[in-house]
Amino acid sequence: MQTSTRLGMTLRNSLTAVVLIAILHGTATLKAQSSSPLVTANEPSRIDVFAADSRWMPYATVNGIRFSQLSEGLMGSVAYYLDKNLGLELQGNTQIPSVSETSTGGAVGPVYRFNTRFKPTIHANAGAQRFVGPIVPTFAGTGYYGNAPTWASTVSIGASGEWPVPMTKGHLAIRLQASYEYLHCSYGPVSGPLNGGQVNVNSYNIDPGLVLRFGHAGGGGFKRSTY
Repeated sequence: MQTSTRLGMTLRNSLTAVVLIAILHGTATLKAQSSSPLVTANEPSRIDVFAADSRWMPYATVNGIRFSQLSEGLMGSVAYYLDKNLGLELQGNTQIPSVSETSTGGAVGPVYRFNTRFKPTIHANAGAQRFVGPIVPTFAGTGYYGNAPTWASTVSIGASGEWPVPMTKGHLAIRLQASYEYLHCSYGPVSGPLNGGQVNVNSYNIDPGLVLRFGHAGGGGFKRSTY
C-alpha cells in the first residue's frame, strides 16, 4: 500500500512538472508572437488550453460502503471556439488516490464564453471514467480489496472565470472552474459485502489552474474583450 501511495505521488509530481514546462514554453512562444496578427490579446481567443489541480468530492455508497473524499488529482482541457462565444471542449482528468480509490477518464461537449472582463464560461460534457471504489481495509488489516476498475458513464455541467496574469497581454490567465458531475457505474452482480453492485455518484469538482489563450476568434459576440 505504501508503494502504491509513493507511486501515485511520484506520478502526480511528474505530471505537475510536465504541465509547468508546457505553460512556460507556451508563454515564451506567445511572447515571441505578440506582434503577429494571428495572436491578438485584445480579442477573444480561438483556442484555450487549461491545466489545473483537481479537487473531486464524490457522494455515494456501494452496498453501504461510503466513498472517501478524494482531493488529489490533475485535469486538463482544450477548447476550440467556432466564433467569439461558442466552442467545443475536450476534457481529461485523473485522480490520484490517498487510499485506493481513483477515477480517470475524459469527456467532450459544448462551451459558451461571455466576453466580459473575467471571461466567464459555462459548459456541459458527457464522457466516461475508469472508476475504482470504494475500497476498504480487510478485516485482518493486512491489505485492501474491493471492486475492480470499471468503465462508467458521466455527464457534467460547470462554469469558470478567469483573471489575466499581468504582463502577458492576456495570453495567460488564472482560472477557477467548478462543476457538478453525475456518474453511473455497474460492478455486476453482488457477491458478498464488498464486491458487485450499482452506484450512482453525485460529485463536485473544484479546479484552480492556468489557461493559455491562442489565436483569434472572429464573428459573433462582443467586438472587443477587456483583457
